[in-house]
Amino acid sequence: MKGEASFVDQHTIEVNNKKITADNFVIATGKKPHPLNIPGHEYLLTSTNLFELEDTPKNVAIIGSGYVGMEFATLLSAAGVKVTVIVRSGQPLEGFYSQHVHQLVDEMKNSLGINFIFNTNVTAVTEAQTGYEVQSANGNLGTFDKVINASGRVPEINALKLDNAGVEYSNRGIKVDKYLTTSANNIYAMGDIVDKTAPALTSTAQFEADYLSALLTNKTTEPLRHPVIGTVTFTFPQLAQAGISIDKAKEDSNYSIKDIDITQGDFLYAGTDDHARLSLVFDKQNHLVGAAEISQTAVDDINALIPVMAIDVDPEVWKEKMLMAFPGLAYKIRTLI
Repeated sequence: MKGEASFVDQHTIEVNNKKITADNFVIATGKKPHPLNIPGHEYLLTSTNLFELEDTPKNVAIIGSGYVGMEFATLLSAAGVKVTVIVRSGQPLEGFYSQHVHQLVDEMKNSLGINFIFNTNVTAVTEAQTGYEVQSANGNLGTFDKVINASGRVPEINALKLDNAGVEYSNRGIKVDKYLTTSANNIYAMGDIVDKTAPALTSTAQFEADYLSALLTNKTTEPLRHPVIGTVTFTFPQLAQAGISIDKAKEDSNYSIKDIDITQGDFLYAGTDDHARLSLVFDKQNHLVGAAEISQTAVDDINALIPVMAIDVDPEVWKEKMLMAFPGLAYKIRTLI
């Protein structure tokens, strides 16, 4: 059915004025763009309607610097658009290794010509004769053809009327237990709508969907355990990481960190950009437990390292049983584990 669903009670929802009953429900409504409640918010584009533009703007301001903001900045600059990114804090992409993020910002400035304005909150957007003026507490930030709201995403909760079903939630999402069960024992939630510590990614949502399918068809009785999760931002260059955060590992004496310049020596291969870096985290037993990379091939390189972390394979067995294609990084991890 296509329509907006809301709960009537714990066993009933209503869609298009039609009531539907069920033994169980799964809520997977995801997130929507975070609304900016500022004067002129009606002029803002979002990730939903940006791609509906018929003409390429010449000058764009992007409010926000998470995945969406930084990837749009890369995409638009590659299309010849002059891009300004307005960052609320002092660092974009706060979930990624800070050293790599600072390097990425420098690369985006120098290679793509993207302008960054840090520690700034947008207070208003006004229509002008030549476009839209963006205002902050410190004054006018400029006039732009288009202004994009990439300030984040929020749970798609409001229309669900969760209180009618006794489902607990917060502004971070729906609360669930280790079986993805909500406070109503016949209602489950999965994906971005869930208040969780695991990254809100397509891959984690699909993993949770597979788990719930098994749980609800009695193919498992085990609690959900998220695997080693890789995440990437498709900027230029890419940032990718998995496992223990490098920044957190630096604050914990149980871990050691190896920083590698993968543009030099044995790691150099065609396609690697001039400033590629790989950082690895090892525990006290010298097992690889975290990795982060900045490069033009970061997503593929980190994906090659995830099995090493997840399977906890004996390094000697890895070297004996597998020879990856040379000269990719997947081949050269033989010397790193």
